[in-house]
Amino acid sequence: MFEPLKATPKWFAETGLISAALPEPPFINKFTGGQRADVDEQYEHCLSDAAIGVLKESGVTLVFVRFFSGFGLEFEKPEAERLRDFTARAHAQGLKVAFAITLGALTPETLLIEEPEAHNWLQVNQDGDLCACAGEWISSRARPCVNCESNLRYMERVCNAAIDCGADMIHFDEIGYNPEPDTCRCPVCVAAFREYLRQQYGTLNEQTRQAGHDRFGYNTFTHTRPPPFRRMQAGPLFVSSPHEQEWIKFKAFSISQCLARLTRAVYKRNPECALSADILQHLDLCTDAQNGIDFPRQLPHVDVTWQTRLRTNVASAPLDFDSIECRVAASKITRALGACLHTSLDPRHLELSLGLQLALNPAGLGHLGTLEACAENTPVRTLLKTLDGNAATVFKAYRDFYCLHRQELFSGVFPLVNIAVLIDIPSLSFNAHETSSALNTLFAGLLRHNIPYDVIFSSRLEELNRYKCIVVPDARCLAEKYVRQLEHYAIAGGGVVLTASSRHCDEWRRVRPQPAFSALLGEGLHKERVVDVPVMPDDFAQFIQTLRFAADSEMPWSVGTEAGSVLAEAAQTTSGTLLLHAVTLGDEPVRGLRCSMACAAAPHQILPLSPLRQYESIPFTYDNGRVHFGLDEFQRYVLFRIG
Repeated sequence: MFEPLKATPKWFAETGLISAALPEPPFINKFTGGQRADVDEQYEHCLSDAAIGVLKESGVTLVFVRFFSGFGLEFEKPEAERLRDFTARAHAQGLKVAFAITLGALTPETLLIEEPEAHNWLQVNQDGDLCACAGEWISSRARPCVNCESNLRYMERVCNAAIDCGADMIHFDEIGYNPEPDTCRCPVCVAAFREYLRQQYGTLNEQTRQAGHDRFGYNTFTHTRPPPFRRMQAGPLFVSSPHEQEWIKFKAFSISQCLARLTRAVYKRNPECALSADILQHLDLCTDAQNGIDFPRQLPHVDVTWQTRLRTNVASAPLDFDSIECRVAASKITRALGACLHTSLDPRHLELSLGLQLALNPAGLGHLGTLEACAENTPVRTLLKTLDGNAATVFKAYRDFYCLHRQELFSGVFPLVNIAVLIDIPSLSFNAHETSSALNTLFAGLLRHNIPYDVIFSSRLEELNRYKCIVVPDARCLAEKYVRQLEHYAIAGGGVVLTASSRHCDEWRRVRPQPAFSALLGEGLHKERVVDVPVMPDDFAQFIQTLRFAADSEMPWSVGTEAGSVLAEAAQTTSGTLLLHAVTLGDEPVRGLRCSMACAAAPHQILPLSPLRQYESIPFTYDNGRVHFGLDEFQRYVLFRIG
């Protein structure tokens, strides 16, 4: 199993995460404009004991507060002191508090007053302009350079101040670079880029000299500069230039080093302070890698990552399947790297959001939204207070269900899968459009057909033997060492399914003289279970047959319905109890649900559990190592406990 780079705090492992947030401090609302005239009084209400009581009553276990927004430690000190007092009172009521720290945005007009050197911290693009922070503050906010030593020291001071104020968790937001060409080319970054190249391809030793000759044809980088990009140019879909490839890798390296340094500083100061970051906020596979996001390098430094709420175009629209697919993929990516995914509940699709949380994110029930002050008799309210009576009842039922069963059925469980989908970061970086499209197509197909799968990263193939089959979707830039690992895995009996152009290029997107895996591929079927699928078939059922052949076995579980669409996830507890989560994806109930699971021995009973309905144990049959069971009808969410 993958080992994270830091120990998880005890409280985090013992607390089911149900979170809410305080609103942004008044000075931020005034800075952005459009605030209520009584914004200060409203914020005071949200810091009150009454607010803490509402949060506690709602079942909240973790409160997000804004600690640092890039205006300056001295400028924000009054708010920090108010948060110190709020945190002490929240702790007295048994609540944990997460301090949000803006890592990727500064406000020069206030910060420069107390830190005159801060003008050297700001990112400067290839035109010499400041790199503005995208979004609502674009006119005045600027991105800081993550390679600038004085900026990093300042952010360490910010983290220490947060810990001194009682933070149980530190959450870093605004992570990542802007799209090209609006990316830092300050003197610090230019020098760091040259040193980055020198360490790998310079004249340090014979190995780096040979690497430089193979990569660039030379070994000196004294005058190398980051590659230029045309203004308004979209992110490159295919990257073959070594300078552009190394620049993309350098951006991911820089963000990873920054995050690692700050998380080490926090852990050293207080090992019981958890860490969070919005690395997976949008999960746009086509652009994330080119903007400095590298999941295998960055997620192991945090305990939890954040993803925004499910997306629909309008409030009355059916839920967008792409949003559910994105959430499922995000949960598997975080699980593969030892982190926890935390997501917002969607009030328009509340019960579906809750069902997905229980099925995908056993560490928590999700985020309730922002606490609001209101003019009615109740001084504050959460999402629950804005819902109608039925929706509030639904949430409370799911909350009580989760709290009742968290220790037994949602803690320490591991998924039942025998197939893994390989994600190769160089392929996502240098072959962005084709590789991300192949991954998204595959994720959607596996989800629609309820094929159990995990995610595995090419840089972490030591876990290969946990699976019977590895799918390699258009990993055009797969390194030779990973090809060798997959070949050894196949020779030892594992199945490998290659799609599209996974065989044709090396990690620098150079065309191979001989396609990879050629020794294992013959005409038609062959002794090793290695299959090349040049084009993903329109009929995904055909591809499923290929997966079954490559895995050389039945899936560990399967589900089917007579009517309606269902998402299913299966797991096993440390005590050996088998679990199967089923969530309906449409508004209509699912009818004729039929399930099958591999089971070493016939279970004593199968009991469906649901937050809103009581079930008796259901009949089942056991045959040839599999148990078969089902329900005639159910709506939204049910958990089968098989034991």
